[in-house]
Amino acid sequence: MQGEDRDTRLKQAVRDMRDTLNAVTQYARNAYALAEDPEAVREYLGRIDAAGRFLQSLTDDCWEILQTEPQAGAPEKEPELTQEDLEDLAGKRILLVDDNEIDADVASMILDLYEVETETAESGETAAAMIRDNGDGYYHAVLMNLDLPDMSGIDTARTVRGFGGTYFRRLPIIGVSIDAPEEDIRTALSVGMDDHILKPFDPEQLVRMLRRLM
Repeated sequence: MQGEDRDTRLKQAVRDMRDTLNAVTQYARNAYALAEDPEAVREYLGRIDAAGRFLQSLTDDCWEILQTEPQAGAPEKEPELTQEDLEDLAGKRILLVDDNEIDADVASMILDLYEVETETAESGETAAAMIRDNGDGYYHAVLMNLDLPDMSGIDTARTVRGFGGTYFRRLPIIGVSIDAPEEDIRTALSVGMDDHILKPFDPEQLVRMLRRLM
């Protein structure tokens, strides 16, 4: 199979690199031991030079294999964001729920690059109240930290979904964390969060997620 052949070629190239590096090390030791014999030193330096050229060719081969023969079943690269994607985000309003002021500022700066308006809440209770009081259509999405000081992001999402009405049931809520166990992520999704993203944000990943959910 193509994928298996690719893996075999890569493994062989790595083995050749290892063997060549071992040989270079031995050549260098021999040259050092025979430092008083210029002819012997020149011979070993020539071998080291040849080995270096061989290592470069192996490196080039590895890059060629990786670039021209992707493994069968590997995920395709996502298409570039279009101007239409970015225009669709412009003017949208997102609530950032995070008790870490620096993290909230970073998220706000990233979204500002795409002309997205942001508001912030430092606790789950405050966020739930802002979503409820501002009502239908005010926020287009919520970035909700899972770990909040009073009411967790999971409980906050559960509360928002419980307000009733189509808007509160469908408002995109994205869970955010530095590192969350799979169980916590599954729980977040089960109570009504729409997706999860790790901090620090990958701007393009965040934009794609918002574009998909809004």
